[in-house]
Amino acid sequence: MNSFIERVVPTDLELDTLCGIVDEVSAPRLRGREHEAIAEAERQGSAAIDSLGRLGQKLAELIAHRGPVGVIEIDLGKALPRYEPIPPTPTELDSPAEHVLFPLDVMRCAIIGAAGGYSYGYSGQGNSNVCDDLMPTNKNLRPGASTRFAVNWHTEDAPYNRGPDNRLHTTCDVISFAYLRNPSADMTRVNKPDPASLRPETLEALKKYQFKLLTSYYQKAASSNVDTSTSFVYGPDDWIRFSFARISEQMDDYRTRGNLLPVIEELMGGLESNSRQVSSCPGDIAFIDNMRVAHARAPLKNPAKFDGSDRWLRRLGVVAGSRRPFLERFMKDPARRLVNNEQLLPYLQSLPIPHQTV
Repeated sequence: MNSFIERVVPTDLELDTLCGIVDEVSAPRLRGREHEAIAEAERQGSAAIDSLGRLGQKLAELIAHRGPVGVIEIDLGKALPRYEPIPPTPTELDSPAEHVLFPLDVMRCAIIGAAGGYSYGYSGQGNSNVCDDLMPTNKNLRPGASTRFAVNWHTEDAPYNRGPDNRLHTTCDVISFAYLRNPSADMTRVNKPDPASLRPETLEALKKYQFKLLTSYYQKAASSNVDTSTSFVYGPDDWIRFSFARISEQMDDYRTRGNLLPVIEELMGGLESNSRQVSSCPGDIAFIDNMRVAHARAPLKNPAKFDGSDRWLRRLGVVAGSRRPFLERFMKDPARRLVNNEQLLPYLQSLPIPHQTV
């Protein structure tokens, strides 16, 4: 274990069980029907608890935000030679009708099922595929994945998180990444902030509803901003929610609003000095506690080549199964597992600002 990161190598029994689920779920009848394949993989993972209990329990602890571990890396590379090689990295986002799950995607969903979790996405991400492709695109449709520049510290979908606890928002308990290709070994950076390491006055300021969280440009920012104030730290366990994807646009505002700039600088300084890296090797799945751990990416070592060899990973949100009914309130078709941004934003904007205690 590297501090709050735990790397897990499945046993032969666990691998055989996961591969058996892949064989069942990857039947031709499910090609292009991603949501059905995900549901089936989760169901079979839940039914295989006798074989997948160890992996499921580790992820369940993460989903519940318990224990010292904030990131779990599961090394599934040993299973990949059993299947066809991953195809060349695409240069355009495909449609839901064309989208195909790979063995690594199915194994991830089976582990989520064994943990009692539920996976989902947003209608505004990519081409509305639940397993969201992150790679360079010719038309620069994924600026966060296409650019060589750094992706700044953030928790996933932080702009959609405004409530005082996770019963009032749709952001994931855990964000997961499946690494399909990474030729230059560009790592995902992670940090589990320690509130006790901050000055008391800084922590109190971070708990106050006085920050704006702008949606990143690769989340279709023009139509998805939540124009209300929120806090960077919330809940009885000091969970975190912030996004510095567009921090440069907000710096002038923070400079003119009391002592907010030193507060943000202290938080960002702590993140930089205590960061770690996850392996990010092809065949790895990283599960990151989205309430306690921020993630980022350093500048890519090489520019995109668009020749099929570029870095490629898939993102998938995970929540505790008990939160599923709340998320489905904002889905046009719950079977497809996509939170609809147009249904969600009015709800978020209607939430009252909690009583300020600081």
